[in-house]
Amino acid sequence: MWALGCVMTELLIGEPLFRDAETEDDVLHRARDLEYAMESTDLAFEDMPELSEAGREVLRGLLSFKAEKRLTAAEALAHRWFDEEDAPLSPALCSQPDRSGFINFI
Repeated sequence: MWALGCVMTELLIGEPLFRDAETEDDVLHRARDLEYAMESTDLAFEDMPELSEAGREVLRGLLSFKAEKRLTAAEALAHRWFDEEDAPLSPALCSQPDRSGFINFI
C-alpha cells in the first residue's frame, strides 16, 4: 500500500518521488520526512493543488511510514474520496468502444 502511495504521488507531481536519493538509508530518511510533512502541514501537497482534502487523506493514509497506521486496500477503497464528484473527467479521457468491440484510446 505504501508503494501505491508513492506511485500516486509520482503521478500527481510528474516526477519520481525520491529521485535525488542516493542510498537505501537516504530513501528511508526521506520517507520519514515526507510522513512528518504530511501529518504536520499541507506544504507536502503544494505540488498537488488539484488534490482535494479527501484525496490528501487517502495519500496520507497510504504513505504512513508505520504499517499499523497505514490504510489497507479495503480502507482506501471505502474512503469518501472515491465518492467525490468535484472533479469530473474530461471527455477526452473517456473512451468509447469502436465497432470491433475494442476500446479506442485517443
